[in-house]
Amino acid sequence: MRMPRKWEQAFYRDRTGVERKVQADELHDPTRRAFLKTQELWDADGEIRLFIRARSGAPHFYSLCDSVRQFISRAEHSRLHNQRVDQLLAALQPQGFSFGYRNFTAGEPAWIELFSTEQYRWEKEVTRTLGAIRWRHDLFAAQLAHRLSDRSPLVAIEVIDSHFPAAAAFEAWLKLSAEMPCLVLFDFIRKKNYFFQVDKQTHRVRVVFYIFDGFVWRSGQPWAGCTANWSKEKVRAEI
Repeated sequence: MRMPRKWEQAFYRDRTGVERKVQADELHDPTRRAFLKTQELWDADGEIRLFIRARSGAPHFYSLCDSVRQFISRAEHSRLHNQRVDQLLAALQPQGFSFGYRNFTAGEPAWIELFSTEQYRWEKEVTRTLGAIRWRHDLFAAQLAHRLSDRSPLVAIEVIDSHFPAAAAFEAWLKLSAEMPCLVLFDFIRKKNYFFQVDKQTHRVRVVFYIFDGFVWRSGQPWAGCTANWSKEKVRAEI
């Protein structure tokens, strides 16, 4: 019979997506132990699912089987892709960009803001846990004060050259965005500065395709009942 493996520390993500470390000694505290039982715990590499064993005198984390979280990569490594990621990272560093879209329903185009990046920090190649998978975002930003609301959401940008995100990642984004304030914005190198445009003069970022609230959106219009494959085909038809 295989003996359970033991760990002296474990990691979980809080509601803002920030990774938190917990030591086995903390399991002596009944309140802390009860809270950690509600969290999804993993090892330092985010590969092995861990559980609590509150054994008297020797509490620890264990895994009876190696439940490995799948890491999904889009294999997007072209020179154009990498250059665009670096370009956007530099362009978005100033604070207070208004992200939104243009609404033409009233005749004159109106600017509809989705959120503003006041006190946000942008980083590239950020790996995040999305349920049973891990995904490396091209760009990712969160509010420095860790506020999390519809006006201060977590934000990821995916720069697409030749490879669309895997269906599993797409579905994970849809699910996560339905559960917490989170947007995934899309930039397409084939039509650079059309579907995702940074205007430094007006301090606005116009987005066309994005994931929010459990749906794929196109300029403020949600695609109800969409799946990953259906959405990708719809997007492909426009680029």
